Amino acid sequence: MNILIADPDEETRLTLLEAIVAVLPNASVRVVINGFELQRAIAEISPDILFIDTILPGTNADMITTWRTTSGVHSVIVLVADLLVARWSAIARRLHAYDVLLKPLGQRNVRHVLQAAAFLCRDLTLLFVEPGSKTRQVAQHIFAATSFRFRVIEAKDGRSAVKAAATQPIDLVVIGPSIPDMPPSEVACRIDAHGTSARIVMVVGRNDDTSASKLSLFGANTFLRLPFTPTDIDRVVYETYGLWQPYLLEALRKEDDRHEDGVAAASIAR
Repeated sequence: MNILIADPDEETRLTLLEAIVAVLPNASVRVVINGFELQRAIAEISPDILFIDTILPGTNADMITTWRTTSGVHSVIVLVADLLVARWSAIARRLHAYDVLLKPLGQRNVRHVLQAAAFLCRDLTLLFVEPGSKTRQVAQHIFAATSFRFRVIEAKDGRSAVKAAATQPIDLVVIGPSIPDMPPSEVACRIDAHGTSARIVMVVGRNDDTSASKLSLFGANTFLRLPFTPTDIDRVVYETYGLWQPYLLEALRKEDDRHEDGVAAASIAR
């Protein structure tokens, strides 16, 4: 794993280096202190994880977004800042950043971020059980917009879903609310019975009365309410795998909620 630290502050660089050695001792680490060195480094090593100071001299957002869309699509970006400026979450969204860490950095927080970032660099297999072709098509776009790298397998019914889970490693199973050949809860039970390590997620309606504790009776780990967003998928993975949930995730969730409220208000006004 290649890790790049782009920060002019020596104390910050040392804190990051110590945490990386503790969590990812086999990682290859490179350090730069300005935008010129950063541009050269990302072209040469294409880092898996990039820690970058938000006011790194000689750097701008366009340079990062250009690299991001060309060769750094799967890289995990962690912003490092002295303080949070207005609309920092919008900046992070533009850069597709994983999170922001505030200086002075704490070893515990850095280690948690590194553990989650290493997981983000993995290719995860997601089994989506849903009979509707249009719903599956929409969901594919949602899964592609998350922070994680999913290889999506589709199943139109419970029988094919159970077979898929039994014949290959699956990381995450998302089961729709209406399956033609068996109840969604039975699909979850049968997949769980195989002893797979997959996390099982049930999709439920907005107003359905349910809870994670009830679903656990069927082997499910948690649930998603319709309509779900990429941020919701991120939250589910963080929760079910016990990963550090970034502050950014909560900020984006609040933005999504405000957007939904705005759309609803506009609809009422019309």
